[in-house]
Amino acid sequence: MYSRKERKKELIHRILVYSVMVLSMLTLLAFLSFMVTGYQFNLKTREIEQAGLVQFDSSPRDAKISIDGVEFANTNAKKVILPGVHRFSIKKAGYSEWTKDLNIQPGKVTWLNYARLVPKQKKIDGLIKLDSLTSAKFSPFGKYLAGVKSGKNSSITLVDLSDKKPKTTNQPISYKWLRSHSKGQKLTKTYKWSVYSWDKDANHFLVRCSYVINKSKRTDWLVFDKNDLEKPVNISRLFHINIKQARMIGDSGNKLYVLRTNGDVNKLSISDKTMSSPILSGVAKFNMYGDRNISYRGSQDGKTVAGIWRDGWSKPAVLYSESDGGKVKVDVRISRYFHKDTVILSVGDLVKIWRGSLSSDSLSEGMVEYRQSLSLGRPISKISISGNGRFILARDDRGFVTYDLERHTASKEVNIAGFKAIGWLDDYHLWQITDDNWLKMQEFDGANPHDLMQVSGFDVALADGGNYIYGLNSQKGVVELKRLSMRVAN
Repeated sequence: MYSRKERKKELIHRILVYSVMVLSMLTLLAFLSFMVTGYQFNLKTREIEQAGLVQFDSSPRDAKISIDGVEFANTNAKKVILPGVHRFSIKKAGYSEWTKDLNIQPGKVTWLNYARLVPKQKKIDGLIKLDSLTSAKFSPFGKYLAGVKSGKNSSITLVDLSDKKPKTTNQPISYKWLRSHSKGQKLTKTYKWSVYSWDKDANHFLVRCSYVINKSKRTDWLVFDKNDLEKPVNISRLFHINIKQARMIGDSGNKLYVLRTNGDVNKLSISDKTMSSPILSGVAKFNMYGDRNISYRGSQDGKTVAGIWRDGWSKPAVLYSESDGGKVKVDVRISRYFHKDTVILSVGDLVKIWRGSLSSDSLSEGMVEYRQSLSLGRPISKISISGNGRFILARDDRGFVTYDLERHTASKEVNIAGFKAIGWLDDYHLWQITDDNWLKMQEFDGANPHDLMQVSGFDVALADGGNYIYGLNSQKGVVELKRLSMRVAN
């Protein structure tokens, strides 16, 4: 039997062992809690700091990731990184190196999942030649190209880019498609045909034709079904209206919003042959986000106005209404990012930003104005939003700046002097065409610029999941469809 003294020693020993075990467990739990919440020990400062999580990806994948010169994994990957400015690099054999200097914020997720690697040796194919092409527009995701060929054999041209070898369909233009003119009226021989836009699923496209009758200008708008080019619908003739601008809704080619020359915006249904009462009045130009949201600018009662309207509202939300004599450049856009609506208003040299829920025709309900605005320091000529809604771009002919809604940061100004065209290539990249006809690509903040190939204008498209970039180059009246491969051959 144990003596009382021995039992006491045993009890003290057990208490000490259990205490050490509990303390060790608590220490481990505390350590794991710090790790889970992103805290790390900084060897430089000898302090515990909350880190940030960085998610990496690239196109193509399986590229080596380096952080401050140290390789750690291949894309797709993620890593917890201490806060501060770091240099990130992504490399793959045969491709130009991708680099970015970025300030990692504590407790935040940073997405570097948009690295688009460009081959060092570029493979550019001349696919087909299109004589006398005067206008062209790629469909969403670069599946098709719709164009107009003028001259003696004028036609609507459709190029199917879904296969490696494009297929071309030419539909001769019939002037019976246009609004009839009275007998004896002199119709000019000059017709200006242009492809205006596609619907979101690349089933239909809009074509505009301008001409003159008895010295009076006229414009007809026609909806083409890509599967039946012989029978376009002339909505100007069908509804007996003069149209300044048109946008298709959905993918059926049946419904549209149109801006009439009298300043009214109406909704049309081709199958029902019905036109709504005016949704908006006094409009000079409008833009759409999705099928339900319209942003517009115009004039009412002698004032310059800009606002937004959503399907179902009884009236628009007017964001700007001033008697400025039309001297102040005003524009507005609406979009959506990360479950929140975004409204931006450009007035002069300043862009204001609202975020929240557009539940009514008043921005004071559910929307919050950002404290930080976007400015070029000089009048802004155009604003746009990336396809994913994350980046706001403001520009003029000399440069542009962007605002990142994810990181709440504005870029430095990016010089675009000497560029004659600019647009969004995807959600993170911009394309530009220089005055000397070079197609360039760079990221939303101007990082990682690349010279791609010679093009003349018209339009540019990223296609086949990022495998190809298409462009058009004109020489001596002949337009060549060109394709740049964004993959290095194995």
